[in-house]
Amino acid sequence: MAGKRAFLATTSIEEFWDTSGTLLILGEWCRRYSRKDYLTSLDTIALDPPYADADVPGIFEYLDTVYEKALPLLSGKLNALHGVRHPERYWRTLVGTWLLHLIHALYDRYAHIAAALAVYPELTTLCLDEESFQTPGETIEFMELLKSDLYNLQMFSRLLERLKGPFPKRKVATSDYIQASVHKVMPNRAVSLTKRFLARTLSAPGGRSGKIFYHNAYFPRSTEAKLMMATGFAMARFYFPSIDFGGTARDEVSRAELSSVAFGANEFERLLFGFIGDAIPVVFLERYRETDAAVHDLYREKPVALMSATSWHYNDVFKIWAASQAEKGAMLVGLQHGGNYGIIRYFLQERQELSVVDRFYSWGWTRNSTGAEVKPMSSTKLLGRPKGGGRGKGRHILYDLAVWMRCLVQFPLTTEYWRCYFEDIGIFAGSLSGEVMSDLKLRPHREDMGWEVRERLRDIFPPSVPVETWDVPFEKSLGECRLFVCGHATYSTTFIEALHMNKPTILYYDPSFAANTLHPDAAGYFEDLRLAGILFESPVEAAKQVNGVHGHAVEWWNEGPRQRTVERFMDRFGRASENGMDEWARELKGILAAGRRRA
Repeated sequence: MAGKRAFLATTSIEEFWDTSGTLLILGEWCRRYSRKDYLTSLDTIALDPPYADADVPGIFEYLDTVYEKALPLLSGKLNALHGVRHPERYWRTLVGTWLLHLIHALYDRYAHIAAALAVYPELTTLCLDEESFQTPGETIEFMELLKSDLYNLQMFSRLLERLKGPFPKRKVATSDYIQASVHKVMPNRAVSLTKRFLARTLSAPGGRSGKIFYHNAYFPRSTEAKLMMATGFAMARFYFPSIDFGGTARDEVSRAELSSVAFGANEFERLLFGFIGDAIPVVFLERYRETDAAVHDLYREKPVALMSATSWHYNDVFKIWAASQAEKGAMLVGLQHGGNYGIIRYFLQERQELSVVDRFYSWGWTRNSTGAEVKPMSSTKLLGRPKGGGRGKGRHILYDLAVWMRCLVQFPLTTEYWRCYFEDIGIFAGSLSGEVMSDLKLRPHREDMGWEVRERLRDIFPPSVPVETWDVPFEKSLGECRLFVCGHATYSTTFIEALHMNKPTILYYDPSFAANTLHPDAAGYFEDLRLAGILFESPVEAAKQVNGVHGHAVEWWNEGPRQRTVERFMDRFGRASENGMDEWARELKGILAAGRRRA
């Protein structure tokens, strides 16, 4: 059938399909689970993925080299456009996360379109009209848009136009996009007038200079207050103004300059700066000077250090101030915020953070060959939580479920990986005994991301199995269950929390996927979990273990060798010292003393 004219579906939005002939399904994201019966009635051909999972590690490393080559060019161009002379580290801190995700997402979309055109060069399709295109305001909005069908259709449409076009187009209302903003995703972004007044008042000369500023550090509120007192109130929360980037007119001249940057040795690379010009968030271009001036007007002091767990990725205003203060000698400090750090080999977020900050506090693991100093400390997320409080004999077996974007946003987390993840849920369920099934409780992620998870679960599990919402705090649900089960052991913070509570736990994952490749330093610890009967490499084996131990889970869990294995694992990947608050107080005092000596 090579060369046959057919219609390419690049989206699950059926208004952009032509079902009168053969419908080419570009990828799994084009198929809504709720429309599976309708799809079987059509003449469809599902196109093969353009890369095998065995290729994914090489793709990950290749895209890292593309990023490292593109970043200096983008940095120089942004300096020229804004009339500034910031070093590359400044722009790495500010635009790095966005640029990495753009490169990863674009490569995936490009590979799919190029492969489809190679097999069906005469295909036709329906693209999104440029008048319906959307420009992200900030990094967090870009990430939210990547979850949406329309923004991915926008990317596919642009690729098709540049690789083959023109194709027929259709307009949609911009309100049909998932309207993402930092105000919804990170509600503490907006500050009240009172807080803004206090921030400005305390920022007066002598008010907060020489201190550690922090944002989203994951310290519990009670610990946060104690650390403030322990450091003589030399810690200050970073509050910042709410900026609405919506409705900003695009600076097409500056965007054209970015798009015209000569780059690349192959077709994909030559496309990159065209997409940078299209998709760079408003905060980095049209509203950069305004935002930079606003944050520096509000914060006039000279901090010793700036510290965060998550803001190095998605908080552009924080990054603007942090990057500029780093030029003046302030220390940038990263804090681990998820259980997969130090565990998986191909992890974009970990690499980005370690390339930006001066010091990174892990939950127990170390690294020698990184840009940042990695220092093990007690997990800020686990500080203040009681250890070993999870041995109660509750009735339920809590099955924790994950979800991710349907369209790839970063390698190695491919759409195929997540398709198989949902298949494994069905295999696990089919291997459980009736007695276990009657005690099971499901806890899916609060976000669905178009996978229609609850509908899938209704088709897999009996209606008697309860499905918990995130209205129930995870710590409460975990404390009340008898046994905890997690099928995404390499992408989970929840199982670290379960082990911290010393809750009987059974884990499984598929080691054949590149996404689950363990870092060499972590492999031995996971092998110990496997030998202890905690970790399994298939849902069937995990279900057999659940069937076998659920009736005496506490007794099984408390066996000495198993407890020692868990303690060793947690000391490396979920450290939580009983003296954690005092250790953090000493550490922060050390940062302050060193910073004041430098000053």
